[in-house]
Amino acid sequence: MRRHLQVATAAALLLSACSTPPQPGGEVAAVPGVSASPSATTTPTVSPPRTSVPTAAADLASTATRTVPSPKQIRVPSVDVAMKVLPVGVEDDGDMELPSSVFDAGWYKFGSRPADQAGSTLIAAHVDSRADGLGPFARLRRLEPGAKVLLTTQDGIVHHYRVVSVRAVAKDQLSSLAVFERNGPPRVTLLTCGGSYDSDTGYRDNVVVTAMPESAAKS
Repeated sequence: MRRHLQVATAAALLLSACSTPPQPGGEVAAVPGVSASPSATTTPTVSPPRTSVPTAAADLASTATRTVPSPKQIRVPSVDVAMKVLPVGVEDDGDMELPSSVFDAGWYKFGSRPADQAGSTLIAAHVDSRADGLGPFARLRRLEPGAKVLLTTQDGIVHHYRVVSVRAVAKDQLSSLAVFERNGPPRVTLLTCGGSYDSDTGYRDNVVVTAMPESAAKS
């Protein structure tokens, strides 16, 4: 059963039960306050609030024809993440789309891009799935400030970032993070589910990684 990224407003992303829990034996890195998923025999039922994902306001047409190259690959060497990045938009029900495979990441195509001078380039992926177990983004919680994030765009340019924060944030406390923001300093935001798992409500938290362009991170 597929689970979706749930989003409250342009300033709040709610990643509800990203997917079904992994098969027994899948190992989750120990983090204070974060527990492993239940066994694959549990079938979660989730009824999160439904609201619209922000798109490009009044200029969707101009967004669709932009020539700024989009991301095609993400690498986070310190936690062995190397994933294809696919452009994603919005489901008919208002949920943010995500690639079905835990081994692919989704870039929110109505947001910022790596070469833009402002805003959050949003990359998200499922933390796990019943078929595949834990995905690469499950390792994001182990990142430390200063870790490299490399985004390669369609023109072959590699954009270098440094992690400045890694947070486990309760779903109802994300409104101040502005993960969809198209202004402010240029940055990359990486998102997946995290925290303890409840069969009725899904994952408690989101893992939110913020990385700044390498030159800005050093300044």
